[in-house]
Amino acid sequence: MRFEMKNLIWSVALLFVVGCTPKGSVEAPEIPCVKVEIPSMRIGACDSLFGAARVVVLETTSESLLEQITKVVVRQGKLFVLDAASDRICVFDTTGRFIRSIFRRGRAAGEYDGLSDFCLDPHTGAMILYADRPNKLIYLDAEGSFLREVKLAPGLFYEVACRDTLLYGVNCEAMDAEHAVSVLEVQTGAERSRVKLAQRIPCATFGVGRLALNSQHLNFTCRYNDTLYRMEGEKALPWMVFDYGASTFPSRWFREPPSERALQESMTQHNTIFTTLNVTENDSLVCFTTNLSGMGILHKADLTATYFTLLCDRTLHLMLHRMIPVESVESESSAVVGFQQTLSQLKMVAASPQSKIPAPLSTLISALPEDNNPVLFLYGMAE
Repeated sequence: MRFEMKNLIWSVALLFVVGCTPKGSVEAPEIPCVKVEIPSMRIGACDSLFGAARVVVLETTSESLLEQITKVVVRQGKLFVLDAASDRICVFDTTGRFIRSIFRRGRAAGEYDGLSDFCLDPHTGAMILYADRPNKLIYLDAEGSFLREVKLAPGLFYEVACRDTLLYGVNCEAMDAEHAVSVLEVQTGAERSRVKLAQRIPCATFGVGRLALNSQHLNFTCRYNDTLYRMEGEKALPWMVFDYGASTFPSRWFREPPSERALQESMTQHNTIFTTLNVTENDSLVCFTTNLSGMGILHKADLTATYFTLLCDRTLHLMLHRMIPVESVESESSAVVGFQQTLSQLKMVAASPQSKIPAPLSTLISALPEDNNPVLFLYGMAE
């Protein structure tokens, strides 16, 4: 990584960008505050922003039928796809060919009743599964064979992420309102510490996506907190605050929480944002989503951000509807932005007389059965 250049950029940025005090931490007295305007409509073309898409048709079998993709991890030519609805992880190669399924339902060692998340050890490729019923870590080797399990202390993680020799669990605030993250040893699952961040959760709302996501750094965000953190060892270091302007969650609602109706009206009529999600980066760009539709892109060189309410691929003549969190374990610089489309959506577009989808892709879509798995569109973030 280009440390000298990045340090120079951040030093210059800190001189010219207005400082903000983050809501949840006192690690730094002043950090860059980036203005993010949420427009009523702005379309971004992913093929222009990131380059050509890798289109992956996930093979559909009785063992690989996917219902709800919540995370994709890329490592050594394989895609590890978490299906939260069916409590399974399906492994494909980068062409979409199905390799195997990780599904260990039961109460014995190495089995679970509920699978919340997983991550890969970047050094060994071992899979670390987090089961919330019962609360434990299950270690599998790179081929999916059971190695061991570690029972966890009472509590509940929303997510887990691995970085170097540490494992991070994003705590459920109902179980631990004082600490946002638990830090554990990767190999043993032993808890080392907990990261204390003031969490003010006035409403029981959730965005679709990840609070902790690995790319060039392990980035972390909290609901109702516009600060972006980087997990460095056992600390959450704030490195940026997003100022969403008129879309910022009203401070008065921290004192008097709104009714469900008022909150829904605020989000639909005023684009109110209560969480930043899916923060992924490379040397030049930071991509992120919110509880609203669309995606934001920040340029590190000048700390300018643009929010796109809709995404498309003009080369493929497709609208891209749902971003999925993608982690690349192959290289810190090979960050990936991903989308999924259902076959029914794609078939409807391809069958339209006005369709301009390129012939090879249109033919492929038409030939696939209706119950086929979603199609992935993966974009490497341009340097």
